Amino acid sequence: MAQWISNDSEVRATAVHFGTFGLNSAEALDPEFGLDLHTAASVGDIEQVVRVTDLRDRLTQGNRHGWTPLMYAAYYDHAALIQFMVDTADPVALLSSVNEDGRSALALAAVCGHERSLKLLLRLTLQAGLVHADLERPDGRGLNPLFHAVRMGHHGSTQLLLECGCDPNRRIEDTQGYSVLMMAIKEGHDRVAEVLIHHGADVNFTNIQNESPKSVAVKYGRDRLLAFLLRSSRAQAPSALAGPALVEQKWANLRLSASSSPSLSSFLIEAGVDLKYLPRLNERNIDLPRLLTMSERDLKGVIELMGPRKKLSAAVIRARQSSQFVHPT
Repeated sequence: MAQWISNDSEVRATAVHFGTFGLNSAEALDPEFGLDLHTAASVGDIEQVVRVTDLRDRLTQGNRHGWTPLMYAAYYDHAALIQFMVDTADPVALLSSVNEDGRSALALAAVCGHERSLKLLLRLTLQAGLVHADLERPDGRGLNPLFHAVRMGHHGSTQLLLECGCDPNRRIEDTQGYSVLMMAIKEGHDRVAEVLIHHGADVNFTNIQNESPKSVAVKYGRDRLLAFLLRSSRAQAPSALAGPALVEQKWANLRLSASSSPSLSSFLIEAGVDLKYLPRLNERNIDLPRLLTMSERDLKGVIELMGPRKKLSAAVIRARQSSQFVHPT
């Protein structure tokens, strides 16, 4: 009886998992069944994604909950797949899409604290020419990506978003007017609170109930943060606060510095090399600048077959000789 109970539980769990992606367990367990696009994106199966018919159009389609394949790739931190999808379909349509909760792929990466995918999505957002408002767009509850990163205690993701110009003093109405700094203090995320203050979060901010970061620290017993706030309040000059003009200037500077070089997946396509090697390069932290420094011998550990390796090596040599690329120093 115990064995039957265990098996039945596993079947129910499987059905729930694949039901998220619009599959039933019978389809999912059939060895001849090919993964649908959304499921393939969730598990990072780039080879299955490439085989999908009408891929360009289907990448922008959401499932019953409004999730696009790009959102699944961001949620599960498949950075190489994110790059390939944006190279394949309309980047503005992909990056601007939101699910039924009002969250974009970028917001989902921030919620999960996936720094690699978040950094890539931030760069792609810049390159797509989207405006700063797209970066800070609130979801259905009025919460923006920075708030989610702060609430979950994702220090690195918070840093990335602030460096891209997210406002550290934006009032979050759904939380009784808490600032993101007050939320970091409430949750006890010391490092997150410190990086917020470093980027201009107002230590004297007050919400609609006249609460401040200091009063929140006292309320929740955050003694270390309270001491830090007291020191910061004496050192923080009004000019240090990040107002709208400073935020927009930071965004403009980032846009000017965004790389216009082709992506790694585009480079492989131009070289005539199968995209199945993209995950291998990604796993070894080989991006395009690093690839352009590699010899055929270096590539042997990544691509065993001589034909594809020679194709890629020849493309690297051509790229080095082209004025399109700057050889990394």
